[in-house]
Amino acid sequence: MSRARSRGPSFTSSPNHSTPTERADFLAELAAERRHGRNAHRDHKSAMLCKQVARALSLTFASSADDVVAALFVEQVEAARGSGVVFVRVSSDQPPSVVYERLGRAASWIRAEVARCVSRKRAPELAFVVTVGSQGGV
Repeated sequence: MSRARSRGPSFTSSPNHSTPTERADFLAELAAERRHGRNAHRDHKSAMLCKQVARALSLTFASSADDVVAALFVEQVEAARGSGVVFVRVSSDQPPSVVYERLGRAASWIRAEVARCVSRKRAPELAFVVTVGSQGGV
């Protein structure tokens, strides 16, 4: 009498996943949950970075010697996924062309101040979008 050797657990022996298709579906769902968990962690880190950048920019703008930059109000900060760029929406009573020109002059100083305040290995690139008049807030 010859016995068949067991080759490990059979797909049909599992009460939860009785067929290979069900097991594959289960593994796909598990992998999706793990990816979602990593994305949630990444989103949390991104939100932390945005909050730090908003706070740093508010302090930096307030301490600026340039009246146009000092009057800027940070409305929204959003990180671009995986690119090291942070989009910053600011509002001002000045025309956007004047604000962009003044931000361009102070760009290296602003980025250095943000780098001092943000707990990251590399300071993010800052991309500004200027809106006129609304003072919504972060």
